[in-house]
Order: sequence, then C-alpha cells, then structure tokens
Amino acid sequence: MSWFSNAFPITPLALGLEVSFAVLLLIALTGFLNHCYHFISQIRDWASLPASQHTG
Repeated sequence: MSWFSNAFPITPLALGLEVSFAVLLLIALTGFLNHCYHFISQIRDWASLPASQHTG
C-alpha cells in the first residue's frame, strides 16, 4: 500500500477537503445566482409598477 501512497500523494484528508471545498463552492455559487435572479426580478417588478400605474 506504500507504493500507492507514494504514487498518489493525495491523502484522504486532502481529498475530503477538496470535495468539501468543491461542494461549498457549488452551494455558494447556486445561492449567489439565486439571489441575483431574485434581485433582478424584484427590480423588474418595481420598474413595471409605475409604468402600469401611468398607463392606467
């Protein structure tokens, strides 16, 4: 088993840290995109509100 650890010096701890970091990055990116989409939809609703009031 020593030749395997020498050929691939990636320890289970480092592999777990990389996987957890990738998952956290994916969650952060998804939450950021969801927040931006919600913010843009709020701006669209706020921008369309005076226009509908003026036409009515």
